[in-house]
Amino acid sequence: MSIKKNFLYNILLNISNIAFPIITIPYVSRILGVDQIGEFSFVTTLVEYFVLFAALGKTLFGSREIAKLKDNKRSCNRLFNRLFTINIISSIFVSFIFLLSLFGIQQLTEIRCLLFIAGIPLYFSALDINWFYSGLEKFKLISLRSVFVKLVLLIGLLCLVKNKSDLIIYVLLNSLTFLINYIINIYFFIKEGFSIRLDLSDCKVNLKGLVLFFFSSLAMQIYLMIDTVMLGFMSSFYELGIYSSAIKSVRILMPIMTSLGMVMLPRLSYCNNIGNVVEYRKMLDCAFDVINFCSWPLMAYFLCIADLFILFFFGQSFGEATLPLRICSVLFVVSNFSYFLGIQVMTTASFESRYLIATVCGVIFNLLFNVILIPSMGARGAAWASVIGEIMVSATCVYYVYKLKLYSISWRCLKKSCCASFIFPLVYVCMFLGSMEKNFLWFILYSFIAWVGYILIQCKLKNSVCMYIFSTITKYV
Repeated sequence: MSIKKNFLYNILLNISNIAFPIITIPYVSRILGVDQIGEFSFVTTLVEYFVLFAALGKTLFGSREIAKLKDNKRSCNRLFNRLFTINIISSIFVSFIFLLSLFGIQQLTEIRCLLFIAGIPLYFSALDINWFYSGLEKFKLISLRSVFVKLVLLIGLLCLVKNKSDLIIYVLLNSLTFLINYIINIYFFIKEGFSIRLDLSDCKVNLKGLVLFFFSSLAMQIYLMIDTVMLGFMSSFYELGIYSSAIKSVRILMPIMTSLGMVMLPRLSYCNNIGNVVEYRKMLDCAFDVINFCSWPLMAYFLCIADLFILFFFGQSFGEATLPLRICSVLFVVSNFSYFLGIQVMTTASFESRYLIATVCGVIFNLLFNVILIPSMGARGAAWASVIGEIMVSATCVYYVYKLKLYSISWRCLKKSCCASFIFPLVYVCMFLGSMEKNFLWFILYSFIAWVGYILIQCKLKNSVCMYIFSTITKYV
């Protein structure tokens, strides 16, 4: 399947990933409230850490290695079985540690039942074989399956979650979503003629690759999620609810920029593996242009309307999340820049060890500033710590990319996107000085004028992404 079709299917997946929270978050936030949302964020994030340890880096390593062997079905199946066997062993071991912690750590024993249910994705994490389909570039299956499961979850959520006491039902529905995904994946895996067998041959070789990617993933997830865990332990579920609403607002939109990157990863690894330098550079340029085209306006947009976004999206009780959201909006640019350099450039060029160093730098600064800022600033401190950690990752990635001469960044598209994004504060100031009251209509009107203005400016500047979109549209109209 072509990059274009994979990109479209990944766009479908990411639209569902964005649309689903847009529908569910306003509903759930108003029913459960700040404290319950904070508790939900704590238990699910904690489980994600254990899932990360159980996965042992299979998501990136497995996808890359399968991509290299995608033309040989037998070799793909053999590699799958070896990684799957290692994953079964690690999942059983980590699940055992997780269950022990529910009885050994006092703060966890108080919410033991909730954590046990939230742990369902961990117990069956070996069945998560998305990495296999990603390596084979079968994004159609991944996308359609995900949309179907989200619709099932949405129906269950609207029918069963009615008041604050339904938090445990919300956690259960969230966990069952993962399990249904796993079952569907395994079903199609067997249907397509692949077989599942336990195989520990070449265990040391595969384990070495898995561990290296694991530490990279671990370092990455620490500064992505440690703020949530530390807020849960060092502050309150209220502060965690405030922070999670801010960071979630940013992260649900991140896939807009990473969708093209995700479908390109297997092809980038393949091109680098066979030495197709021209195609490799061309795809990297395209991915970098898309990231800049989307990230700069999103940052400017949320800096301007964070207060109204929180009010209409989460409700009045989440008003204190406005400042953390403005701080976190910087992540649109910084996180996606580090994602591009770290994952798409360094990892596909087999320099994941350097990316590990970059992520460790981010982890150190994130942890340090979380410890310093959370006790006195709560959610705001966690937001600042996340931004500082991401900046360190980006800075380290820039250093290695230039030192190793992996990629020469084209600043033209970046400058165009940055300049065009000034339309957002300009429109905001003009409308703010007007007589119109800042309400939902004001919010919609501002969003429409600012985004249309941004696209028109980019067209005037002949941005490559904008030109490609319009040429594709006119081709089929």
